[in-house]
Amino acid sequence: MSATEVLKLCQLQGCCISAPQENGDPLLAPKETLVYQSTSPPPAIFREFCSYVLELPLVSTLIAKKLWARFSHEPRKPTWDLKTTVFTTSMQVICEHGMQSSVDFWRFMVSAPTFLTPLTCLIEDGTFRVRRRQQLRGILKDADEAEDGTRLISGEWIQTGTIQGIWTNSRFAKSLQDPSTMLSLPVYPKGETRPRSTEKVILYIHGGGFCTMSAQTHRNFTHKICRVTGRRILAINYRLSPEVIFPGALYDTVQAFLNLIDPLFGENMDPSNILLMGDSAGGGLCMSTILYLRDHHLPMPEGAVLLSPWVDLSFSHMSCDDLPVFDYLPLPPKTETHQNPAFHYLGAEQYKTMRKHPYVSPLFAENFENLPPLLFQSGGCEALRDEIRAIVEKIKASKTSSVHYEEYEDMIHVFQAFPLLKSQEALENIGWWVKVGLSLLAQRKSYSETP
Repeated sequence: MSATEVLKLCQLQGCCISAPQENGDPLLAPKETLVYQSTSPPPAIFREFCSYVLELPLVSTLIAKKLWARFSHEPRKPTWDLKTTVFTTSMQVICEHGMQSSVDFWRFMVSAPTFLTPLTCLIEDGTFRVRRRQQLRGILKDADEAEDGTRLISGEWIQTGTIQGIWTNSRFAKSLQDPSTMLSLPVYPKGETRPRSTEKVILYIHGGGFCTMSAQTHRNFTHKICRVTGRRILAINYRLSPEVIFPGALYDTVQAFLNLIDPLFGENMDPSNILLMGDSAGGGLCMSTILYLRDHHLPMPEGAVLLSPWVDLSFSHMSCDDLPVFDYLPLPPKTETHQNPAFHYLGAEQYKTMRKHPYVSPLFAENFENLPPLLFQSGGCEALRDEIRAIVEKIKASKTSSVHYEEYEDMIHVFQAFPLLKSQEALENIGWWVKVGLSLLAQRKSYSETP
């Protein structure tokens, strides 16, 4: 790929080409990339937590009432077992009851899974330095030019192992060894190309409505994915909203991918050995990243696995209104308030004009040609079902892209992460697609290109 091809501008309105606003004035790529807002101080979060604890008896009563109603007269999916019914109902009540709580409170609450790291989960630091890259154009140009080389994006490498192996690699065990016998990683001088890695890995982008969760909250889930795919996973912590608005999270995700293939300062991996994967908002970010890379003639990943991806931030599909009766996701917010994650993600000005921008809501991309192989999974009764069906149909209608869609009957949003009836089946299908399906698709493509 030549330098002129890398720096070629895309033809997308609202990115490299100005797009008209509703009043007819030109809307250029957003100049205001970052909006730093004050967050709740620790005392305020503590007060919210104490208030929530005091209301636990009420929450328990509401769960019991809803369970009784569900088993007696309210609609209930016929395939749900007792565990699925109790889990989904409890999640519904907890989410509905906490709608008035602050973003910081929910960030604090969802940090609990970090204490449940599996014993066989080997974790290594995956933090990397953000470097300015001249090939990032259009909507990411201003964000790239604002970097001075000092900012870090935190992340962690996840892989499976044995308890003995985890002990051997622990800091305490290494401290007991003779320093002269300990292996050290090779150090490459600045600017020197390191050997090309042939390892196949996964770049994981976590969900959480762009506002909450982290690589750490997803450890238990990414560990399961490591087990079924046999690959290491790099899970990153992109900047969250409302402190950082669009395109901050997209920029961080693109930077993470480019760092993996960077031969001088990154991991020098082959892009065709990197699989993108994400859930919910993270799944949408994966799709946006692929569209941006394609539009700007940058290297493409091996493929992507998108788990209940959020691909329409305009809430324009019927299942968003109809299926929250079964799903734990709440009804779409009707106002621009703290209850609206799309408003947080875009900020006040961009929320008015950018909700259907392809890098915000990938469903509205102009075309889906020349994409890497994609695997979509969704639940049959989740609130995002219809928008996922819609984007899959658009990709299927393309001439050059391959997509496989699995919809699991009566399952909820990102059900793969929970101990539900069909979670293991979905995970095993992901493992097969990564280990076997991608190879078969690559062979078919090579055969079709053979003269």
